[in-house]
Amino acid sequence: MFKLQFIIVLFVITGNLFSQNATDPAIYTKTTVSGDIATIYIPRKIKIERTVANIDIVIRQQLEDFTLQMRNENQITENVQTEVTARVVEQPDEKGSNELNLSIEFKYRVIKASLRNRTEDFPNGEYSLLSSNAARITMTMLKRSVEDQLTEYLSPGTRVTIRITGTTDGLPVVGKIAYKGEYGNFQNEKCFVNGMFDKISVTQESGVKTNEQLAFLRTYGVREFMETMITPLQGTENNFEHYAVVSKGIGGEYRKISVELIIHDAFRDKFPEPQENSGSAEVDQRVSDVDTDIPVSGYNRQNVYALIIGNEDYSSFQTGLNKEANALYALNDATIFKEYCIKTLGIPEKNITFRTNATKGQMEQVIKKLTSIMEVTGGKAEFILYYSGHGLPDEKNKEPYLIPVDISGSNIEGGIKLQDLYLNLTKYPSKRCTVFLDACFTGGARNESLLALKSVRIKPKTSLISGNLLVFSSSSGEESSGVYKEKNHGLFTYFLLKELKETRGNLTYKELSDHIIEIVKLESINVNEKSQTPQIQGSSVIDNIWETWKLIEK
Repeated sequence: MFKLQFIIVLFVITGNLFSQNATDPAIYTKTTVSGDIATIYIPRKIKIERTVANIDIVIRQQLEDFTLQMRNENQITENVQTEVTARVVEQPDEKGSNELNLSIEFKYRVIKASLRNRTEDFPNGEYSLLSSNAARITMTMLKRSVEDQLTEYLSPGTRVTIRITGTTDGLPVVGKIAYKGEYGNFQNEKCFVNGMFDKISVTQESGVKTNEQLAFLRTYGVREFMETMITPLQGTENNFEHYAVVSKGIGGEYRKISVELIIHDAFRDKFPEPQENSGSAEVDQRVSDVDTDIPVSGYNRQNVYALIIGNEDYSSFQTGLNKEANALYALNDATIFKEYCIKTLGIPEKNITFRTNATKGQMEQVIKKLTSIMEVTGGKAEFILYYSGHGLPDEKNKEPYLIPVDISGSNIEGGIKLQDLYLNLTKYPSKRCTVFLDACFTGGARNESLLALKSVRIKPKTSLISGNLLVFSSSSGEESSGVYKEKNHGLFTYFLLKELKETRGNLTYKELSDHIIEIVKLESINVNEKSQTPQIQGSSVIDNIWETWKLIEK
């Protein structure tokens, strides 16, 4: 039995999640702060992100169910890997004002040209959607997702940009390929060809003589399907953009399509922009002071990469678990930590991989992505990995594991073994790699319900660390890691963020570690009436140097 992974990614591709100008009414309602607790009208973008996160969970489950169905019907093989990306895009509208758009992108890749004498994607010279098994199934998934999850955002008259990319391999067209005229004749049709704006002409009489024309026709097959088969798009104002890409490689894996739908101002009706002095905004007393007025350093550190994972919703992925088994505030931990990475630490957003409620397959994929970047950067880049969620020990060998949302407390060997993670992060050289873990590995976690399934409390084995790797853990020994309910964060993460805010990131690793250990030890007793002592662990290679490292190396 093969495994086909569907990956849902939630992140922002243009602009930051939180505006640098907190008074922008399109982004925030009015905010007041008193002392350490912020009394704040919930930011519009936070509401929107929470909504998209829920869409993410539902669509992911639908795709997993669809995968099983396609396997049982022998429609797909492990040769095809499909990826779905849901994201919030902040862009200027036609008048120059910022609007929040919802983007859903469907794409796939075929690992090999054929498997067991079966062609998975477009045969050479073909452009019909029905000739590609992978493209046909991808369009079926797109149709289901739009009609099941996105209809409420596609009211009549809604502006939708639909970007369709058709790709061919580099094998030249010999003579000409017959064109039956299914999509009409084209004269100087607008198209981006290999990233450059151009025009394409194809007629039934002329046929197809170039790969650019072939790739273009593949996009029109998708367009016809979307215009005729996806009902919610028949009442919207659709602007189709066609992209033709000719790859240098040869083979079926280079003959494919991808589609991105951008629903403009998607949240206008669901989350209206706040009116000045309306007094009707929802108030959240638990939004923390570290969530607002995040300092902006102005740095642009192109050689720094980050992987951020927030695993909170375990109950939606595991039958029999109630919501008490969730890792409280892990999503907020990861979301706000990302904002500090962008604004305060100066990490370009394109260098950040952000995952919420990640399954085992998704965690393995993004960890592999990070190590691949390490490999190609050849020791010249810096890396940060942040994780907030459940951790557990193996009862027999005491090995600690990070727990994906689809792995239960009784099957932790299916999780991410911490020792294996550290080995992967030091497999290739790096300038340095810093890991922040807001999780404990003793059997006592943010919520006892998940761990009650095992009824364990174990002192986990210490994982071996090598290379330029330094790990900040939220607790040590047989302690558990608690939450700070008044601040809407894990206790460790709250004080990590607070130190970043107060220092604007201008401190050494020793200053950071000393302060976090001291303050968390004290406040864990004050807040949760139990001991929690953060732990700093590094390899012998950096024993004498890590304390002098600065969080922001200019």
